[in-house]
Amino acid sequence: MATARYIAHPHRRNPDGSVDSICITCFATIARAGDEAALTEQEKKHSCDRRVPAYREAYRLKVKAHSQLGS
Repeated sequence: MATARYIAHPHRRNPDGSVDSICITCFATIARAGDEAALTEQEKKHSCDRRVPAYREAYRLKVKAHSQLGS
């Protein structure tokens, strides 16, 4: 049985051939480089903004309240 692999920083290839590294926690673009290997150092240095979980929760509550108004 295959094990699931956790990818903390997926990469996105851009039309110009560069590659972006994305944080799956805060959704920030961590770095952009010409190749994926060049992103490793920036990914190691990344630290999410501590306010992000609070922003997400506030948004979740806002969406929930809005959906209940339409019911």
